[in-house]
Amino acid sequence: MFLELSVSNPGKKGSKLVTQVPAAKFVIKSFGSAHTLFNPNTSRFGKYTELQFTNKGLTAVPSGERNLHIFYCLMAGASLEEQQHLHLANKTQYQYLGQCTGTGTCPNGVRDDDTNRFKQLKIALKSIGLSKRHASVAQTCQILAAILHLGNLEFTIDRGRDVDTTVIRNTDVLGIVAALLSIPPSTLETTLSYKTKMVKKELCTIFLDADGASDNCDDLAKTLYPLLFAWLNEHINQPLCRDDFNTFISLFDLPSPQNMTSCPNSLNQFHINFANEHCKILSRSTSLSRTLTTRSTRRKASPASCCRCLTSTMPNVSTSSKTSWAV
Repeated sequence: MFLELSVSNPGKKGSKLVTQVPAAKFVIKSFGSAHTLFNPNTSRFGKYTELQFTNKGLTAVPSGERNLHIFYCLMAGASLEEQQHLHLANKTQYQYLGQCTGTGTCPNGVRDDDTNRFKQLKIALKSIGLSKRHASVAQTCQILAAILHLGNLEFTIDRGRDVDTTVIRNTDVLGIVAALLSIPPSTLETTLSYKTKMVKKELCTIFLDADGASDNCDDLAKTLYPLLFAWLNEHINQPLCRDDFNTFISLFDLPSPQNMTSCPNSLNQFHINFANEHCKILSRSTSLSRTLTTRSTRRKASPASCCRCLTSTMPNVSTSSKTSWAV
């Protein structure tokens, strides 16, 4: 969908708003959408948008699919200096990027248009108040790179200690992730190798095996990205949202229906599809109910005029006419 805004007598603030709203939408799409077998631009998030008016005017990727757009844009569009700083290498296979096959693809599922999309993303970020010189942009890229490197951590059991302990085999990748997140490598390794749970009002530490630590690592990635996405939405809303408006138009968009092909559907897919179905049923029933109520009110208010209206809109069909009507 192409969004174009027109503001009468916009002034400096209005002219800026015309570019900010589409830019905000592009940024959110880049961070929240992915390429799937059913839709090349599938939403992975629910979106509620308000267009406000004043009186002055207006972590596993299925085979053949891709993860969120922003990861591939970063891989394709980052400069050589940025790649060195983030330790991103095109020859390295990142587990979270999957293997996307098809025309115009290359290692890590990067497509030819991802470079241009990254350029557009930089312009969009600048429009919403985040430029290349802004520290938040660098920190955002660091978190994205850290998530990619998290997927490449390998866990193994160290049987040389008194208690079998899960450790990270590729310590070089561990050092990269720790540096990007600004935490000590030992702290990160301990966080991924153990899990603390509340058992009968007491905190208990659980020793994880290699598979459990790998799942714990995926959970960390799944926690970091929603926090980044929420911060980005908050930053976009701060300059755009205002309190002194009179009316607004609400736009509600749920994540696209999901069906995993290479792995079983999880509870997350069930929640998304369940919410989609119920929201569609609710919107249709509400719309139909309002339509029937409006028609009923009009008929009670002026039954004669309604009859004349219905009569005048019917085509004049004669049984002797040779004209055929397709129904």
